[in-house]
Amino acid sequence: SQTAATINWTVADEGDVPSVFTLNVYDDGGNYIYNNQSITPTVQGTSFTYALAGLTANTKYNVTLKGDCSANYRGTSAISDIFEFTTLCNSISLPLVDNFNNATTSQKPDCWFIVDAPSTSTAISETQVYGTSGKSFKLQPSQSTSSIVATRQIAHAANDMEVDFMYYAPAGTTLNVGLMSDVSDMSTFEPLYSL
Repeated sequence: SQTAATINWTVADEGDVPSVFTLNVYDDGGNYIYNNQSITPTVQGTSFTYALAGLTANTKYNVTLKGDCSANYRGTSAISDIFEFTTLCNSISLPLVDNFNNATTSQKPDCWFIVDAPSTSTAISETQVYGTSGKSFKLQPSQSTSSIVATRQIAHAANDMEVDFMYYAPAGTTLNVGLMSDVSDMSTFEPLYSL
């Protein structure tokens, strides 16, 4: 969500499995949300889950963990690799207008979600534009897959919206316009219109 996330991890099934971990969560500016905090996650065998809170919307976070078996006189593990995630953007009110002209070329624009498209083919483009100048959002999925581009959550009733956009695609390409309740889960896509 915008201010919370759930992290999941596993540990090797060697020796004592820790029940307590030391957690670090920090943003790219080095601001710590959790700084060497001792946590007791939910355990299922060698899989662990922990809910994070107090996060900021549209922010990339880095996570490290260290197992703590000191209660059994076994010390602590090495620090894990750094894992990254980004929180969702805040919802917006209408109108939503985005021509991508202020976005950085060759990068995905902030607060737009891409599902099932190669990141190397998805970016802001200055070569494929409407008219003679400006920028566009380029999505180039592989031949055998469907891909989804989604805006951030819109704080407005779905039955009272109008959507206006331009798109270019090779002949035979189908464009489906619809709603999603979870941008990370393609199965929640509800088609409204096909072109």
